[in-house]
Amino acid sequence: MSQIDTMLAGYGVALSLPAAVIAALSAPMRSVMLDLCGTEARAAFWTAYLRILLTLAPLLGVSTVFVGSRELAGMVDAIPSIVFWSVLGMVVALLVIGWMIHGAIPARRAGAAPETAPPAEG
Repeated sequence: MSQIDTMLAGYGVALSLPAAVIAALSAPMRSVMLDLCGTEARAAFWTAYLRILLTLAPLLGVSTVFVGSRELAGMVDAIPSIVFWSVLGMVVALLVIGWMIHGAIPARRAGAAPETAPPAEG
């Protein structure tokens, strides 16, 4: 396998992880963003932003494998590094996103009941 084939296969692995995570989190992420942002337009922007971040983080991690290694003997030697860096990139991205969303959610007072919507007037 040539160096280019190894690199393309590595990026393929790095893109499959965010695709699975984005598919699993798509609906809940959209709901949270709509709740936090208040409007469809803002929620759409931030949802797209998070999807891009979740895609780029593993790619950046895998790129370090290819930049840091002048010559990979083959795909077998590259697989552990590719998987490690793509998973690390995804975990860091998810932790940062979770931390930011957690910080954006208003804290409830201890013992206070959850906020409910006011009754509809009509």
